[in-house]
Amino acid sequence: MHILRGQFDGTKVVPLEAIDVPDGTHVLVLVLDGELERAAARVARQRGDNITRYALGQVRAPQDRDVLPTTQVPPMTVGEIMTEQIVAVHPRMSVVDAMHLMSQEGITSVLVEPGAIGDWGIMTIRDVLDRIVRTNRDSQFVAVGELASRPLVTASCDTTLQACSELMIDHRIRRVVVLDGTQPVGIISETDIFRVIEQYGWDPNVSSADGT
Repeated sequence: MHILRGQFDGTKVVPLEAIDVPDGTHVLVLVLDGELERAAARVARQRGDNITRYALGQVRAPQDRDVLPTTQVPPMTVGEIMTEQIVAVHPRMSVVDAMHLMSQEGITSVLVEPGAIGDWGIMTIRDVLDRIVRTNRDSQFVAVGELASRPLVTASCDTTLQACSELMIDHRIRRVVVLDGTQPVGIISETDIFRVIEQYGWDPNVSSADGT
């Protein structure tokens, strides 16, 4: 048996020595101990029952978030530009684990499932700054459900971008959760609406003709 030294970077083990494997079939056995074991267990929890991914793919074809529809008619409703892949976590997940998940997924918020409270919530980067950093709390011992903002400010797929913008401004928020009945099916941010205006402009006549 040949033992190689390695270093765990949080997601994978990086060998610290050259791997010189002779011909033949070999089995690599990785033994995690101490901090490595705890880190691996944390990642396993994040990928387990505490995380739910909701997608509207069964109803609508997924869209590339970075590519707006190639049409001469600008998108005017939330459903046309919302992000359909959303991540929800159990309210008992620790804030630090949720932060790791947000970093891995490249997102700035996670939805928080209803739990015993009965209402969906959302935890954003600003919530962490406001309710962890500003109040000097330990994120390891605070559950996401304690930080989540409730009730959600929501829209439907048919909500116009103008009406959605008004919601964001009136409630001083940067994103709105999109519901189909009581089920979250997407999320739209102020950046999504900005991208539409940047690409298509904003025609008051089109907006008025849309009934807004």
